[in-house]
Amino acid sequence: MGMSMIDVNGLKLLQLLYMDIREWEVSEDDCFPVLEGLVVESCYLPKGIPSYFGDITSLKSIELRWCSSLTKSAMDIRDTQLDIMQNNDFKLSIFPSSE
Repeated sequence: MGMSMIDVNGLKLLQLLYMDIREWEVSEDDCFPVLEGLVVESCYLPKGIPSYFGDITSLKSIELRWCSSLTKSAMDIRDTQLDIMQNNDFKLSIFPSSE
């Protein structure tokens, strides 16, 4: 059975739970145009969260649960959202906290 394409243009929340994603390629052609939240729990993503998520104007939050390897890429996206996109309402939550 082959892989099929999924239309994600209307997706507001993307949850990735317990996945091993070796390669995550995001088309920068208006992919996830209304995405508001990204939740990643117990996932392995060797290259981190694609930087494209920093350019999504509708993004309000990223939540990481048990994914400490994704902290840097999530913080880079947060910085882009706050500094470049001027999205002062953006929230980054990391569980468990490193503090």
